[in-house]
Amino acid sequence: MRQLARLTATGLCLVGTLLITSGCAPRIYSFPAPEFERDRLFQAPDVLPPILGVRVDYRVNGRPVPEEAVASRDFIADLLGRNRLTQIVPPAGISAVTPILKLSIDHTFDKGEARSAGFQSGMTFGAADRDIRDDFSVRISLTDPRKNRRRDVLYDTGQNGVYRHAVVTRIGGSTSGLLPSDYPGAYQRMLESVVASFLKDLHVAGQESNPIIFVPDTREDP
Repeated sequence: MRQLARLTATGLCLVGTLLITSGCAPRIYSFPAPEFERDRLFQAPDVLPPILGVRVDYRVNGRPVPEEAVASRDFIADLLGRNRLTQIVPPAGISAVTPILKLSIDHTFDKGEARSAGFQSGMTFGAADRDIRDDFSVRISLTDPRKNRRRDVLYDTGQNGVYRHAVVTRIGGSTSGLLPSDYPGAYQRMLESVVASFLKDLHVAGQESNPIIFVPDTREDP
C-alpha cells in the first residue's frame, strides 16, 4: 500500500506543521488504540469466496476522500491475497456475479484538539504528553450474487457488521508495549484488525440458523 495520500486531513499532519513552526521536533508516534483487540488476518478463518472484488468508500469528518479509498482498497486486497484467503479480482474485472467485500470507512477527528496539542507540545519542547485520536467506524459487508437470499429473514442487508477502532498519535511520552510506528503503519494495523474481526464474526454467523451479522442500532434515543 502506498502512503496514505492525504495526511493533511488528519490531526497528525496539523500537529507536525505546528511543531515545525515552533522550532521543536519531539518524537511523534502512532499506534492502534490499545482498548481494542488486535486480530490478525493470518489467524482468520477461511470463509471468503474463492474469488472476490474489494470496494472501499472513505470519508473524513463526513467528506469523501477518494484517494484514501483507493489506498485502503489496495492495501486490503493485497493483504487478503498474501494471506491466501481468496483470489482478488481487479476493479476492471468485476462483473455482475462477482462476490464483493465492501468497506465504508468513516474517519473522524477533532481539528481543534489537534491544533491545541501541537501548540502546547511545541511550546514545552516535547515535554507534554498529549494524545490525538483518530476514530474509525467501519461498516463491512460481503455480498455474493450467486447465492439466493433467504426469504424468511426480514432484516437482511447481506452479511455485514459495524466495527469501531481508533489510531492514537502521541507527542512525546512513553509508548512502551504499544508497537508504535508512523501514522500509515498504525492505520494499516488497525484496518487489518477490523477485517480479521469481520471474518471471525462471519465464521460464527455461518454456524447459526440465520447466518447474518446484525448491525447494532447506533442511533441516539429521541
